[in-house]
Amino acid sequence: YTIPLLLALGVLRVVVFLLAYPLAHGADHLDYYLHAAFLGGVPLPVTVANTVPLYPALLAITYYGLGSSHLIFGIQLAMSAFEGTLYYLGLRRTSPLLAFICALVITGDPQIGILYNFTSTEPVYLFLLATSFCLLLIQARQQSRSRRTAAGDAALGMLLFALTITRTVGRYLYLPLGILFLLGTRDWRRVIVLAVGFIAASLIFNVL
Repeated sequence: YTIPLLLALGVLRVVVFLLAYPLAHGADHLDYYLHAAFLGGVPLPVTVANTVPLYPALLAITYYGLGSSHLIFGIQLAMSAFEGTLYYLGLRRTSPLLAFICALVITGDPQIGILYNFTSTEPVYLFLLATSFCLLLIQARQQSRSRRTAAGDAALGMLLFALTITRTVGRYLYLPLGILFLLGTRDWRRVIVLAVGFIAASLIFNVL
Protein backbone atom coordinates (compact mmCIF):
# COMPACT_ATOMS: atom_id res chain seq x y z
CA TYR A 1 0.00 0.00 0.00
CA THR A 2 3.02 2.31 -0.04
CA ILE A 3 2.55 3.64 -3.57
CA PRO A 4 -1.19 4.42 -3.13
CA LEU A 5 -0.33 6.10 0.18
CA LEU A 6 2.35 8.27 -1.44
CA LEU A 7 0.02 9.19 -4.28
CA ALA A 8 -2.65 10.18 -1.77
CA LEU A 9 -0.09 12.30 0.08
CA GLY A 10 0.88 13.83 -3.25
CA VAL A 11 -2.73 14.87 -3.86
CA LEU A 12 -2.89 16.27 -0.33
CA ARG A 13 0.30 18.18 -1.06
CA VAL A 14 -1.33 19.76 -4.11
CA VAL A 15 -4.39 20.80 -2.11
CA VAL A 16 -2.39 22.27 0.80
CA PHE A 17 -0.08 24.28 -1.45
CA LEU A 18 -3.02 25.51 -3.50
CA LEU A 19 -4.57 26.85 -0.31
CA ALA A 20 -1.28 28.53 0.59
CA TYR A 21 -0.32 29.81 -2.88
CA PRO A 22 -3.05 30.24 -5.53
CA LEU A 23 -2.19 29.56 -9.17
CA ALA A 24 -0.34 32.44 -10.80
CA HIS A 25 2.06 33.34 -13.58
CA GLY A 26 5.79 33.17 -12.94
CA ALA A 27 8.11 36.13 -13.28
CA ASP A 28 9.22 35.19 -16.83
CA HIS A 29 5.84 33.95 -18.06
CA LEU A 30 5.57 36.58 -20.82
CA ASP A 31 8.78 35.32 -22.45
CA TYR A 32 7.42 31.77 -22.51
CA TYR A 33 4.01 32.78 -23.90
CA LEU A 34 5.63 34.88 -26.63
CA HIS A 35 7.93 32.00 -27.54
CA ALA A 36 4.90 29.70 -27.56
CA ALA A 37 3.05 32.07 -29.90
CA PHE A 38 6.11 32.13 -32.16
CA LEU A 39 6.14 28.32 -32.24
CA GLY A 40 2.42 28.38 -32.99
CA GLY A 41 2.96 30.42 -36.12
CA VAL A 42 2.24 33.95 -34.90
CA PRO A 43 4.44 36.38 -36.91
CA LEU A 44 6.72 37.62 -34.17
CA PRO A 45 10.42 38.57 -34.28
CA VAL A 46 12.70 35.56 -33.98
CA THR A 47 14.29 37.18 -30.89
CA VAL A 48 11.29 36.04 -28.78
CA ALA A 49 12.58 32.48 -29.23
CA ASN A 50 15.62 33.03 -27.01
CA THR A 51 14.23 30.98 -24.10
CA VAL A 52 14.65 27.23 -23.63
CA PRO A 53 12.02 25.68 -25.91
CA LEU A 54 10.32 22.77 -24.12
CA TYR A 55 8.05 24.78 -21.81
CA PRO A 56 7.01 27.20 -24.59
CA ALA A 57 6.24 24.16 -26.76
CA LEU A 58 3.98 22.83 -24.01
CA LEU A 59 2.25 26.22 -23.80
CA ALA A 60 1.88 26.28 -27.58
CA ILE A 61 -0.03 22.98 -27.37
CA THR A 62 -2.17 23.73 -24.32
CA TYR A 63 -2.85 27.46 -24.72
CA TYR A 64 -2.56 28.27 -28.41
CA GLY A 65 -3.44 24.80 -29.71
CA LEU A 66 -6.15 23.58 -27.32
CA GLY A 67 -7.23 27.06 -26.22
CA SER A 68 -7.03 26.36 -22.49
CA SER A 69 -5.27 28.66 -20.05
CA HIS A 70 -5.85 26.19 -17.19
CA LEU A 71 -4.66 22.93 -18.76
CA ILE A 72 -0.99 23.78 -18.15
CA PHE A 73 -1.75 24.15 -14.44
CA GLY A 74 -3.54 20.79 -14.42
CA ILE A 75 -0.50 19.12 -15.95
CA GLN A 76 1.84 20.77 -13.45
CA LEU A 77 -0.31 19.82 -10.45
CA ALA A 78 -0.43 16.21 -11.66
CA MET A 79 3.37 16.27 -11.87
CA SER A 80 3.51 17.61 -8.31
CA ALA A 81 1.32 14.77 -7.04
CA PHE A 82 3.57 12.12 -8.63
CA GLU A 83 6.97 13.58 -7.74
CA GLY A 84 7.51 11.89 -4.36
CA THR A 85 6.34 8.52 -5.72
CA LEU A 86 8.94 8.67 -8.50
CA TYR A 87 11.78 9.00 -6.00
CA TYR A 88 10.33 6.11 -3.99
CA LEU A 89 10.16 3.89 -7.09
CA GLY A 90 13.78 4.65 -7.92
CA LEU A 91 15.16 4.05 -4.42
CA ARG A 92 13.00 1.25 -3.04
CA ARG A 93 15.21 -1.63 -4.20
CA THR A 94 18.15 0.00 -2.44
CA SER A 95 16.24 0.52 0.81
CA PRO A 96 12.44 0.64 1.08
CA LEU A 97 12.64 2.61 4.33
CA LEU A 98 15.10 5.16 2.93
CA ALA A 99 12.99 5.44 -0.23
CA PHE A 100 9.85 6.10 1.82
CA ILE A 101 11.56 8.72 4.00
CA CYS A 102 12.97 10.50 0.93
CA ALA A 103 9.56 10.49 -0.71
CA LEU A 104 7.98 11.98 2.43
CA VAL A 105 10.63 14.71 2.66
CA ILE A 106 10.24 15.64 -1.01
CA THR A 107 6.44 15.56 -0.85
CA GLY A 108 6.39 17.78 2.22
CA ASP A 109 8.99 20.29 1.03
CA PRO A 110 7.15 23.61 0.47
CA GLN A 111 10.06 25.21 -1.40
CA ILE A 112 9.68 22.62 -4.14
CA GLY A 113 5.93 22.10 -3.90
CA ILE A 114 4.84 25.70 -4.43
CA LEU A 115 6.81 25.96 -7.69
CA TYR A 116 4.19 23.80 -9.39
CA ASN A 117 1.60 26.54 -8.81
CA PHE A 118 3.31 28.96 -11.21
CA THR A 119 3.80 29.10 -14.97
CA SER A 120 7.55 28.62 -15.20
CA THR A 121 10.10 26.08 -16.37
CA GLU A 122 10.80 24.78 -12.85
CA PRO A 123 7.80 22.41 -12.55
CA VAL A 124 8.55 20.52 -15.78
CA TYR A 125 12.28 20.52 -15.00
CA LEU A 126 11.78 19.12 -11.48
CA PHE A 127 9.42 16.43 -12.75
CA LEU A 128 11.75 15.39 -15.58
CA LEU A 129 14.65 15.33 -13.13
CA ALA A 130 12.70 13.04 -10.79
CA THR A 131 11.68 10.79 -13.70
CA SER A 132 15.26 10.62 -15.01
CA PHE A 133 16.59 9.81 -11.53
CA CYS A 134 13.99 7.08 -11.10
CA LEU A 135 14.62 5.50 -14.50
CA LEU A 136 18.40 5.77 -14.10
CA LEU A 137 18.31 3.75 -10.86
CA ILE A 138 15.90 1.19 -12.29
CA GLN A 139 17.90 0.70 -15.49
CA ALA A 140 21.24 0.52 -13.66
CA ARG A 141 19.95 -2.59 -11.86
CA GLN A 142 18.96 -4.35 -15.08
CA GLN A 143 21.70 -6.85 -15.82
CA SER A 144 20.23 -8.77 -18.75
CA ARG A 145 20.22 -7.38 -22.28
CA SER A 146 16.75 -7.53 -23.78
CA ARG A 147 14.43 -5.40 -25.86
CA ARG A 148 12.79 -4.12 -22.71
CA THR A 149 16.15 -3.14 -21.22
CA ALA A 150 17.22 -1.45 -24.46
CA ALA A 151 13.91 0.45 -24.62
CA GLY A 152 14.45 1.70 -21.07
CA ASP A 153 18.01 2.79 -21.85
CA ALA A 154 16.84 4.68 -24.95
CA ALA A 155 14.00 6.26 -22.98
CA LEU A 156 16.51 7.48 -20.40
CA GLY A 157 18.53 9.10 -23.19
CA MET A 158 15.38 10.85 -24.42
CA LEU A 159 14.65 12.12 -20.91
CA LEU A 160 18.18 13.48 -20.62
CA PHE A 161 17.69 15.37 -23.86
CA ALA A 162 14.37 16.74 -22.58
CA LEU A 163 16.24 18.12 -19.56
CA THR A 164 18.62 20.01 -21.84
CA ILE A 165 15.74 21.91 -23.47
CA THR A 166 13.79 22.58 -20.27
CA ARG A 167 16.19 24.78 -18.32
CA THR A 168 19.69 26.04 -19.06
CA VAL A 169 21.18 24.08 -16.15
CA GLY A 170 19.80 20.90 -17.72
CA ARG A 171 22.39 21.20 -20.47
CA TYR A 172 25.07 20.19 -17.98
CA LEU A 173 23.38 17.09 -16.58
CA TYR A 174 23.45 14.53 -19.38
CA LEU A 175 27.22 13.95 -19.12
CA PRO A 176 27.42 13.30 -15.33
CA LEU A 177 24.22 11.22 -15.43
CA GLY A 178 25.61 9.28 -18.38
CA ILE A 179 28.80 8.59 -16.41
CA LEU A 180 26.74 7.38 -13.44
CA PHE A 181 24.81 5.11 -15.81
CA LEU A 182 28.09 3.68 -17.13
CA LEU A 183 29.38 3.10 -13.59
CA GLY A 184 26.10 1.41 -12.65
CA THR A 185 25.85 -0.86 -15.70
CA ARG A 186 29.55 -1.23 -16.64
CA ASP A 187 28.37 -1.82 -20.19
CA TRP A 188 29.46 0.47 -23.03
CA ARG A 189 26.88 -1.04 -25.37
CA ARG A 190 24.05 0.10 -23.13
CA VAL A 191 25.59 3.57 -22.93
CA ILE A 192 25.59 3.63 -26.74
CA VAL A 193 21.86 2.77 -26.70
CA LEU A 194 21.32 5.64 -24.25
CA ALA A 195 23.24 7.97 -26.59
CA VAL A 196 21.13 6.80 -29.54
CA GLY A 197 17.97 7.69 -27.60
CA PHE A 198 19.42 11.11 -26.80
CA ILE A 199 20.37 11.80 -30.43
CA ALA A 200 17.05 10.48 -31.76
CA ALA A 201 15.09 12.77 -29.42
CA SER A 202 17.25 15.69 -30.50
CA LEU A 203 16.63 14.99 -34.19
CA ILE A 204 12.88 14.52 -33.71
CA PHE A 205 12.57 17.76 -31.72
CA ASN A 206 14.59 19.77 -34.22
CA VAL A 207 12.60 18.43 -37.16
CA LEU A 208 9.33 19.30 -35.41
